[in-house]
Amino acid sequence: MSATLCVLFNHAYPNNIPIIKKIYEKRFKNIIFIMPFARNVGDDVITSYRGSFSFQGMIADAAPRLSEYKSDYYVFVQDDVLLNPALNEENIEKYLGIGPKMAFFPQFYSLSGPIHRWFWTTRVVWRLFYSHNSLGGSGAEMALKYLPPKEIAEEKAKRYGISCAPITYDNIENCKVPHFSSSEHTRSLNKSLMDGLFFSAHEKRSIVLPYPFVFGISDFFALHKDVFDEFVHFQGVCAGMDLFAEVAIPSGLMVCAEQVVQCKDLGLEVDWVWGNNRENLEISYLKEKLDENFLLIHPVKLSKMGDSIDKIIEMSSSFHQSTK
Repeated sequence: MSATLCVLFNHAYPNNIPIIKKIYEKRFKNIIFIMPFARNVGDDVITSYRGSFSFQGMIADAAPRLSEYKSDYYVFVQDDVLLNPALNEENIEKYLGIGPKMAFFPQFYSLSGPIHRWFWTTRVVWRLFYSHNSLGGSGAEMALKYLPPKEIAEEKAKRYGISCAPITYDNIENCKVPHFSSSEHTRSLNKSLMDGLFFSAHEKRSIVLPYPFVFGISDFFALHKDVFDEFVHFQGVCAGMDLFAEVAIPSGLMVCAEQVVQCKDLGLEVDWVWGNNRENLEISYLKEKLDENFLLIHPVKLSKMGDSIDKIIEMSSSFHQSTK
C-alpha cells in the first residue's frame, strides 16, 4: 500500500518546506508540495497560479504530476495543520477507515443552514443563483453540466443526512457581517449584498441551489486512487466557477466517492479552533491533544513557532516510532 502526502499552501512559505519534510518524512515516502506563485523552489514543489479562496484549483493543476506517483491513496493537508503522528502511510486504511473507492473528510455540513461557520460559504449562492453579476462576473452559468448528474448528487446528500432544502435569509444570520471585518463600510456593504440577494420587493425569499453542494473545513482529507480522476475533474470545474474551496472539496468527495468516512464515524476529534495564542502553542498542549483521540490540530504556524520547531519534529518522530 502506498500514499502520497500532498501539502497545500494558501500562501507561499517555502522556508516551511524543510520543517514539514522532517515532520512527515518517516511516515510518508512520497511528499509533494503545492504552492501558489513561487517558482523554482524545488523538484518536489508544484507551482500553482490560484488564490487561497479557491485552492481546489491547485489540486486540479497538480493532478498530472500527482498521478505519476501511482499511489493507492492521496492525502491532502494544509501546511499549518499538524497531523497526529500515529497516522502514517502504512496504517492509513485502518486509521481513517477507508478502502477502494472511498474517501475521508472530517465533517460535512449542509448549505441549507444555518450557514454560520464560515462567511465565504454564502458566496456560492451568488455564483449559482446569480451567475451573471457585476461583482462575481460570469463563468458559472454553463459549468454545472460538466458535474455528475444532479440526481446522483441528491442521492449522495441524503445518504449523509444532508438537507437540500432552500436557503433562507435567516439561515445566514451570522454571515451578514463578517466577524473578521473591522471596517464599518465593509460591514454595511456586505449586509446590503445579502439583503439584495434574499429580498424581493421587500419580502424575504428562499433560494434553491441548482446543485446540492455541501461545505466543511477542508484543510485535511484523503481519497483512494479510484476516486482521484473524477474528484480532480469536479475540483477543476468548481475552480472555473470560482466557488469557495470549502464548498468544492467536500461536495466533490461526497459525489465522487462511493463512501466518505467522517470523524464522527471513527470517534476522532479535530481542533480547528482559532484562539488568542495559537501562534505560540505550548508543546505540552500539542502533546496532550495528540496523545488523545485528536486527528489533527490547526493552526500550527510553523513560521512563527521559533524554538519550538525542534520539539515538534522530535515529538512527531517519537510518536511515529512508538506506533510501529
